Amino acid sequence: METDAETIGQRNRQDPAAGPLCRHSRAGVGPETRTPHRRPSGRRRRRPVWDVRQVGTAAGGSNGTLLFRAAFTTAAGAQERELVLRFLPVEGLFHAYDVAGQFNLQRALEGAGVPAPPQLWLDSEGRHLQRPGYVMAMVRGVGPPMTWMTSGVIAEATPDGRRRMTTSYVHTLAKLHALDWRALGLEWLEKRAEGRVPSNGKSTGIGIR
Repeated sequence: METDAETIGQRNRQDPAAGPLCRHSRAGVGPETRTPHRRPSGRRRRRPVWDVRQVGTAAGGSNGTLLFRAAFTTAAGAQERELVLRFLPVEGLFHAYDVAGQFNLQRALEGAGVPAPPQLWLDSEGRHLQRPGYVMAMVRGVGPPMTWMTSGVIAEATPDGRRRMTTSYVHTLAKLHALDWRALGLEWLEKRAEGRVPSNGKSTGIGIR
């Protein structure tokens, strides 16, 4: 459910690294209304959004990714947080993208016993970010690159370390498969599981059961 809220600030339009964060806008998703946090007049004011960093295509290359810090206000008071913006690339790896689906799926998994960062704002049409995208909380860690078999944290790990990482991955995947997806409100994924046979165009009839 979308609600009006002041977004997280304005970035210099001349900074190409700012990407979709270069507009001060009104947008938001979630039960709380968030507004930029204004600091006391006696202090030097910091921009509502700062420390914007690009993430290259070495990791998470299916979407554009920016890391940044933001100051804003919720019903709980003023906050400063490390956040992540995922946005639709101009030229993507896949023929179809659904940032709203990504946002809603990860939001449904919050508190379900599997790793999922809190989802904060969704701009599915790109009205405010200039590109369709969403903002979520940052979870610090080291992620493998797209070339994970030849470089990065997995390829460079010791045999024991690699075993622990891959075992953890399998355990998390098993937890995902064990979730009650209907109880999580994920019925909207059911029809998305249907496919078509390229040779004759007929539905495969494959679906979630």
